Amino acid sequence: MKDGEPTTAPPLRVLALESVPHPACAVCVAAARRREGGHEAGSAVTVRECNAIIRQHPHGAGGT
Repeated sequence: MKDGEPTTAPPLRVLALESVPHPACAVCVAAARRREGGHEAGSAVTVRECNAIIRQHPHGAGGT
């Protein structure tokens, strides 16, 4: 890097802090796919909405 040149940092993805979808739950899997699309499109709103869906979605003893 040369002095005076602007720097550009890559977008930060904090995957470790994202909600983890239950692999056997169709709702969680669909939200995770939509969240990935939100990441690719740079849509923080979509990512937040999907994280909330995954985090708040109830799972019974059967994992659904």
